Amino acid sequence: MSVSLSFQGKGSTRTPATGSLDKGVVHGSGSLQDGWRNLLIHGDNLEVMSALRGDLYGKVDLIYGDPPFFSGKDRHYRQGTEAKYAYGDTWPGGLPEYLEYIRARLELCRDLLADTGSIYIHLDPTVSHYVKVLMDEVFGPERFIREIIWRIGWVSGFKTRAKNWARNHDVILFYSKGPEFRFTKIFIPHEPGYRRRGEPGKAPGKCVDDVWVDMPSIQIMSFAQEKTGYDTQKNENLLERILAASSSAGDLVADVFCGSGTTLVVAERIGRRWVGVDISPAAIEVTQDRLEGIEGCREFEVIRRAEPGP
Repeated sequence: MSVSLSFQGKGSTRTPATGSLDKGVVHGSGSLQDGWRNLLIHGDNLEVMSALRGDLYGKVDLIYGDPPFFSGKDRHYRQGTEAKYAYGDTWPGGLPEYLEYIRARLELCRDLLADTGSIYIHLDPTVSHYVKVLMDEVFGPERFIREIIWRIGWVSGFKTRAKNWARNHDVILFYSKGPEFRFTKIFIPHEPGYRRRGEPGKAPGKCVDDVWVDMPSIQIMSFAQEKTGYDTQKNENLLERILAASSSAGDLVADVFCGSGTTLVVAERIGRRWVGVDISPAAIEVTQDRLEGIEGCREFEVIRRAEPGP
């Protein structure tokens, strides 16, 4: 299956491999699945999802979104000791502007999802309650599945200076498109010496619930090999859990705020098809580098929105 894109008003570039991101490139190796080629797309995800809707309406099995958090800050990525601008999370129109931005994109996500598909939206407690109301409106309150609490690190250093309870979690909202949705329970090993009713446990492990305390954020793990220097990078084991629970081999996964590319890296590694979108050229660059570093990476295409002519 091939996908054609036409960005309204901006145009797009889509040319053979040249090694230049600016011209649009094809990367990787390996066979295509039914003509499918994984896609890394630079552009406003509102435009991109609108363009994708023609070919992918109702065909995406899982969407993960890590949108701006309404932080009021510019975000950066580091190259060596230099911090470079990645994207802005500032909203002149305040919360109403932010929520309208999110609503428009949630509606497109709903259109792209398969009837058995699901969506995870990753936020922090600042606006997660507002966005939950939007998701109830867009998907229906009966499609709310879980609010996942993700412990993001250890309470030390700067966090302990707050004259308050130290914040130590993000919120991930999990919704389905329809009443039936794909889900596989995840188990982690029991603690050493675990016994159930006086006997060694025979279950495959501890069933993971909706409070995730066993995978702290890579953001505070400066020694982690997967760390890219991208401000808002999420760690691979977090996305591996989500993809393993809510998709199967060969399913189509989309990340419409792909940032440093963690979702795409995990999808590639565990055999999912994928589409990644981000408005930041820095995000596309970091993601492309990570994907090209995967041994045996399947062919993927980079599509860059062309700037308007003179």
